[in-house]
Amino acid sequence: MKLSDLLLATAVITTVSAQDAPFPTCEIVRPPTETVIAALEAAGEAPPEVPPTVENARLARSGMTIDVYVNIVTDEASSGNYTQAQVDEQLRLMRNAFAAWDITLVTRDIRWVVNNAWIPLEPLTQQELDMKLALRRGGYNDLNMYFVSALGRDLAGYCFYPEPNPSDYMRAIDGCTQQAATLPGGTAPGRRNGGTAIHEIGHWFGLFHVHTEGATCDAPGDFVDDTPAQKDPNWSCPVGNERQDSCPDQPGVDSVFNYMDYTDDACTDEFTPGQIERGSNMYANLRAGVADRFTAPISLGNAAINAGRNCAGQSTYIGVRRWTDGQFNVQRCEQHCRETSQFNLLRNRPACRFYNTYVQRRNGTHEFQACALYTQEWKADAARNTGQVQGRDRITISDSVMATDIDNNGVRSC
Repeated sequence: MKLSDLLLATAVITTVSAQDAPFPTCEIVRPPTETVIAALEAAGEAPPEVPPTVENARLARSGMTIDVYVNIVTDEASSGNYTQAQVDEQLRLMRNAFAAWDITLVTRDIRWVVNNAWIPLEPLTQQELDMKLALRRGGYNDLNMYFVSALGRDLAGYCFYPEPNPSDYMRAIDGCTQQAATLPGGTAPGRRNGGTAIHEIGHWFGLFHVHTEGATCDAPGDFVDDTPAQKDPNWSCPVGNERQDSCPDQPGVDSVFNYMDYTDDACTDEFTPGQIERGSNMYANLRAGVADRFTAPISLGNAAINAGRNCAGQSTYIGVRRWTDGQFNVQRCEQHCRETSQFNLLRNRPACRFYNTYVQRRNGTHEFQACALYTQEWKADAARNTGQVQGRDRITISDSVMATDIDNNGVRSC
């Protein structure tokens, strides 16, 4: 995706006011209805024959474990404003909220980063891309959380919906970004109990707001059957258990206590069975199947990949690097592929998706390790380069392996 097209990215942006009420409004860049329906179909969704319950929602995609990577990013002036205890409490609240989905969130790493160049962070900019290329870990199926000390436009947070076939850019900037002031015990009005992160993670799973973005009772709403029609968002906490009914001619009342409304953190504590089913299916079909990690290297023996163009005549070859230190290390080729992807992404060039590394020998002696990079995966039958004769010298290939970071069956060798 070109930087000029960034505003087309599918993001949900929640703002927090400096006043006590109303706390947030939302600027949502939501895909058109037909795009949403296509995504639901890609996620295996069909109209339910019976109303969902918590039990049958769990049966849909039960027992999933998701790795979580946390980044606390501040400038120097605010570097001491947040504590490990706040982060630990936030993670506990997140685990509890999604335990109802039968999903286990496992914290793999927490980073504390001080970088004035990233604060305040402006969404959908080169600045955001730079930060996330530096900090992001795991794959499209792993949750990256960014708590920053300041967001442009006084945003409370934003996150990205799952997409079928995400672009390199969307993989890079995926995750949820919140003001660090929304951490438990923070200073964001109405947003200091950890609910903002849970709300944003709901979007990461594919959930929309329970209220209609078009402010009508007849619009498709959040496409979840068991959340009542809701025209307006709710602000602050209701008095007692009194609920607003912004669509009195439709069944039910507003989802005041739902994480996907705008009610204060102190009042939100629920997802509906339909939301659980929807989010679980969206994750399982649009995120869990997208591999950003490289596969285990596959041996090609004494032959190297010889494939420059795909069946459409498009070039897939990026280039080759050679090491002449007499060693053979597969991991340094994989790392070179990753670094090339980051370099190319910043320049709107194709990412490295596949590599072939091998030893080139001259008259039987190790000459160098080659690392050839490609923009797509190739099958083993594309390994046709077994060497050549150069004058009196015999060039041969040994120890050849290939690996890919995309989960498919390769392409036809043309």
